[in-house]
Amino acid sequence: MTAANLATGDIIDETWTDNLPRGIVASHTLTTAFVTSATHTTAQAEGLTVTYDDVAGRKLKFTASLSLYVSGGANGIVVDLQRDGVVIRRFGLPAEALGAAGNVGTFTYAETVVATHAASVYRLTINASTNNTAVNSFGSAAQPRQLIIEDCGA
Repeated sequence: MTAANLATGDIIDETWTDNLPRGIVASHTLTTAFVTSATHTTAQAEGLTVTYDDVAGRKLKFTASLSLYVSGGANGIVVDLQRDGVVIRRFGLPAEALGAAGNVGTFTYAETVVATHAASVYRLTINASTNNTAVNSFGSAAQPRQLIIEDCGA
């Protein structure tokens, strides 16, 4: 039984309600900045990490809110969302979008995947994509960086 085929008099049972979205189920917020260290072109954990007990068959939406900038000169940035050390989503921000050192690009991206197992560790990594120079993920009390996991249902 789905919402699309409910009729007057139908009883909404446990099976039906178990498939509903559960909303935000986990998040991590940081108010500090992260700067890559040498070698800057190697993916480095930027600090946002969430451990979540996935429920098999659920769809999850991941939203990362970051302020990325380059302090080591013109450069591109790659952001990876990993589950248990395996990249499940990659987002690239080219040097042309970031401009010269000090320019800030704030963005949010989301990915929906089917959950696979319990105690999954989700984390973000960043690295330079163009030159082997520092790239940054800015964070402050007024502009935190966040990783949010939302359950979208079965």
